[in-house]
Amino acid sequence: MRYFLYIIFFMTNLAAASISIAAEAIPQCPKNLSVIETVTAIPSGFHPYVDGNPPLEANSEPIQLPLRQIMFSDGVPVDQGWLSPSNTKKASLTWDLRGSSDQGIWVSCAYTGTAIIISAKLPQPVTQCQVLLEDDSQTAKTFSCR
Repeated sequence: MRYFLYIIFFMTNLAAASISIAAEAIPQCPKNLSVIETVTAIPSGFHPYVDGNPPLEANSEPIQLPLRQIMFSDGVPVDQGWLSPSNTKKASLTWDLRGSSDQGIWVSCAYTGTAIIISAKLPQPVTQCQVLLEDDSQTAKTFSCR
């Protein structure tokens, strides 16, 4: 009986460790993305300004842009296989990811004020992801997957 209890204890701890490892492997969107804006061609008669001031040099200081949207794609984002949420609520969006292709599911993070997105492939098997929204019901806060 004591041997049986040790096996149950070991298996329970092993399962908890596996869940913890899986949770750590899911990439998270940074709250802010650091970018540098550069004007490449200024039309004649125009002058560049940054926050109302002339830029000091060609590559100004990095600016922090806040997270705006979290999206999921079936395959790499360049293929534009964007997935629609299967459930939409005021405070969250949920994606049912069962039945996706062999290319894997990718998460993409979009930021306010830029067309740049950053993306990462999610570990397998992920069957569902949920994005929590800010109080405005439009801006992504964070996401979790299982």
